Amino acid sequence: MDCGFRLSDDTVRGPDVVFLRQERMALADLDRYLKSGTHTIRVLDPDSETVNVYPREGAFRMLGPDDTIDAPQLLPGFSAPVRSLFE
Repeated sequence: MDCGFRLSDDTVRGPDVVFLRQERMALADLDRYLKSGTHTIRVLDPDSETVNVYPREGAFRMLGPDDTIDAPQLLPGFSAPVRSLFE
C-alpha cells in the first residue's frame, strides 16, 4: 500500500479503515489514495447522514439515509441501511 500513517520514524501502518476528523478532511487528497491502489473511499457525513462513495473505477455517488451501503467486491454478503451507520 502506498499510503499510510507514520507512527514513528521507522513504523508506517496502512489500515483498511481510517477515521479523519472534519478539520483534517481538507488535508486528504482522495485522488492520491485512489491512484495508489485504494479500491473505494467512503466518506460518512453524520450531519446529513449521507455516505459519499469514491470508487477507483466508476462514478462518484452519494448514498442517503434511505439507501443501502454494500461492498460486494470487498465484503461479499455485507449490506446495511445507511441510516443504521449513524444510530
